[in-house]
Amino acid sequence: MKDGAPADGRADRAAQGSVGVLLMAGFVFQLAWMVPVVGLLIVGGALIGPAGDAFEQIFAILLVPRLKPGQSTVAAESVRDQDLALAALCLLATLAFLVVSTIGWLLAIAAAVVAIVAASTGVHLGEWMVHRLFSRGGS
Repeated sequence: MKDGAPADGRADRAAQGSVGVLLMAGFVFQLAWMVPVVGLLIVGGALIGPAGDAFEQIFAILLVPRLKPGQSTVAAESVRDQDLALAALCLLATLAFLVVSTIGWLLAIAAAVVAIVAASTGVHLGEWMVHRLFSRGGS
């Protein structure tokens, strides 16, 4: 699944930053409902890539018309894998809230850190996690 147009690098960073900030805000203000909501908003990106990521689409609609053309892009596969990892962490956190909220918050904070690292450095740890989990041959 290496199809799809690459994402605007600015949109990717804005989307990752938004995910990180929303998850951390959920933790700080103890809004457990924020975790599944964020997970639902990014699951589209996990399924179809940048075109399905709600945060990237909001960026494209609201900000791109006001900005000069971007010079960096991010591969659609990277966005898809990053969103897959974040959606999975949000799902696990949501399920953990049903048992032990502390574990749920640890998973939500882990997702926030993964998103914030991508927003600030462009390094998609979620993509790395997906490749490590689903690689064949142990490499």
